Amino acid sequence: MTQEIAWAWLLNNSDLYESAKPLADRRDTYFMVHNLLTGMNKRTTSCGRCLAGMRNTMKNLKHNYTSMTEYKIYRTLKGNLSFKPQGESIMSIHASTELTAKDALLGLKAFEKREQKNIENL
Repeated sequence: MTQEIAWAWLLNNSDLYESAKPLADRRDTYFMVHNLLTGMNKRTTSCGRCLAGMRNTMKNLKHNYTSMTEYKIYRTLKGNLSFKPQGESIMSIHASTELTAKDALLGLKAFEKREQKNIENL
């Protein structure tokens, strides 16, 4: 599962983290999405306290995601990364401000230079 699919799942399955317990048949997916979006490695459990903490995390993730602006990233003809539309977008950044998005873009450029790989080939 990719992060884009995980975000889509989070937005489309709000009933699972707005109720007290996720449905047993979707609990594995719930944990997989939570772990992917948070970087944690929680094991599937039915512990009420654990699920309550995860539910709050999922609500916060959804709120943060929906309140951010999407900035699409393009590859220029010279091979640089840019926010200026040029062909098809290669990925997007979700950020609360343009300054934060620019900072993230600079980080991606530095990563590409350091690793000598294009981000779309990872």
